[in-house]
Amino acid sequence: MTPIELLAQQSQEQHARYHALFGLSPVGGEGLRDLARRAREVGLRERQVRQGVINLNFSTRVTG
Repeated sequence: MTPIELLAQQSQEQHARYHALFGLSPVGGEGLRDLARRAREVGLRERQVRQGVINLNFSTRVTG
């Protein structure tokens, strides 16, 4: 394989990795936006669960 063919193959493999990580448009950042949205959702859920645990502990101390 010539050096230019090797470079072309490596470039295609890198593009495939970016596509797998970031979605259809790595330049536009749609994959990164999806990742950020999911991180916000997980963070919100974590805060809700944490507040539920705090509320449960408070309720147990008041009634228990």
